[in-house]
Amino acid sequence: MANAHVKNLKIGDAIRVKRGLMTAISLVYAGMPNENVFSLVVSTTAGHMGMGYNLYFPASQRQLEVGGTSVSVDSVSPTSIQLALHRW
Repeated sequence: MANAHVKNLKIGDAIRVKRGLMTAISLVYAGMPNENVFSLVVSTTAGHMGMGYNLYFPASQRQLEVGGTSVSVDSVSPTSIQLALHRW
């Protein structure tokens, strides 16, 4: 596994997790709807088309996988999240 890429995101900030020739997958931090849950938007583009959807995770969850990328959640608050991306 390659080194981790650490990124701090505020609400509405995005980080690209996968990039292809004509495709991309990004994560956008969408905040915490309550103290026990945080939300990430997965945004996918293919050519000139795109889509996005919200995923909701327990605030205690520290590992997830999106687009072939393992994501570690180092810290989460209502206004920001710190992620570490592990690409292989």
